Amino acid sequence: MPVEFSEDRFLAACLKHLDPSCGKVDLAAVAAALDYGNVKSVANRFNSLKKKHRIRVDSFRSSGPSPNKGSTKRRQTSKVAVKSEDQEDDTGTSEEETKPDGSKEDTNPEELLEQILKEEKGV
Repeated sequence: MPVEFSEDRFLAACLKHLDPSCGKVDLAAVAAALDYGNVKSVANRFNSLKKKHRIRVDSFRSSGPSPNKGSTKRRQTSKVAVKSEDQEDDTGTSEEETKPDGSKEDTNPEELLEQILKEEKGV
């Protein structure tokens, strides 16, 4: 599955601003590098790409505006049904364990960066 150019650029910026001491991405630095006005939008995009590519890297905001300081009242949320082990699919594995291509390993950030750079060079 080809990766979009904007996705390449975004993931490369995330990997560039990965703090090796804690293994987390500095979202404020990514926002500044890509000229985003809102760090929260960078966080949302990062989280969606993490889900899409099964990347296991955390993130933090080193600076920038604090999150919404609205009311401290919490809304009641509805309970979400969770599959039990006996409700798994026919293969005996849950949907979370396998990627769409059938592999079971998570994407390593370094491998992802290498893949992106190879695709940019056309190798």
